[in-house]
Amino acid sequence: MLWKSSVRIFITKLTKLCIFISLIAVFFLVFAKISKIYKIQTIEIEGLDKKESLAGINELKNINIFLLDSDKTKEAIVKNNPIIKEMVLYKKYPNKIELIVVKNQVVALFKANSGYFYLSENARIINKKKELTDNYPIINYYQKIDYASTGLGSKLTNKDITFSLDGLLKCRNLGLEIISIDIMSLNMIGFNLKGKKILFSLDKDKASQFYELETIIKQFRAEGKDFSTLDLRFEKPVMVK
Repeated sequence: MLWKSSVRIFITKLTKLCIFISLIAVFFLVFAKISKIYKIQTIEIEGLDKKESLAGINELKNINIFLLDSDKTKEAIVKNNPIIKEMVLYKKYPNKIELIVVKNQVVALFKANSGYFYLSENARIINKKKELTDNYPIINYYQKIDYASTGLGSKLTNKDITFSLDGLLKCRNLGLEIISIDIMSLNMIGFNLKGKKILFSLDKDKASQFYELETIIKQFRAEGKDFSTLDLRFEKPVMVK
């Protein structure tokens, strides 16, 4: 009987279709459940004070941990948070990431035209303030950089500024307390201490100037001597006692 055969064929096809649809439904249910398990729920940050936070962190929540690009995420977080010097990102499966942060430290204040930039050792602007409220060495620059248009996270890449920061760290390592730095020109960078001054120049090799500084400071301390001005800009250092 032809109609009975057609019914059986129809029922068979319908059954297969129902089974197929059921399998698809089960697949999507399982996929949804697994996806939920692997969505980032917890973000742990090591290296910050309790009151400190990072911009852009909450945006990472509910992202599938397998789809998170660690390198791009790290780059974005560092870019958006000037306080960060270095950062490592670890994925902790199934739904947690850990950020280990090394913070930039303020080493000097840079005097802009209407405020101050808080500079890290690599010349990155960590903070900005209109008024002088903190006790760090102040860098006075012969050109006034605009306070308003220079954003947080920017770097002051001028060679005389980066030279001055390197010199500041060198002086600190030698136990010299720098009060301020006057960058008057490429050939005249003055480090001011209490009752003393040290002069540097970009026209002379940086390493040789730092070596001469270290040698003289150690020698003077051993001999109980001192100076009022130490000029390292020339072939041979010039000292005024």
